[in-house]
Amino acid sequence: KQINAAEFIVEEEQVLESLLEEELEQEIDELTDLAAAEIAAEEIAEEIVEEEIDELLNLAAAEIVAEELAEDIVEAELDNLIPNFDLSELEIDSLNISDETSEP
Repeated sequence: KQINAAEFIVEEEQVLESLLEEELEQEIDELTDLAAAEIAAEEIAEEIVEEEIDELLNLAAAEIVAEELAEDIVEAELDNLIPNFDLSELEIDSLNISDETSEP
């Protein structure tokens, strides 16, 4: 009976080791799955951030273009509203006026 008891103990140890190995394998699989899910989530987050940055850059570029167009429109409108003066004529007129006032 002692042999049977020793064999039984050895068999029980093997069963327990096998169960422990299976449990460890399951834990490793779960941790691996969690790590893979975390990596996938980080990659998705990076893609979202990259897309948002691209959208913000596009909006900024569009805003710059709109501001430049608005400036061009304002300049064109001002050019249409204010006639072009020949400054050389104004200077000549002022010289003529000063010449006229200096005469007695």
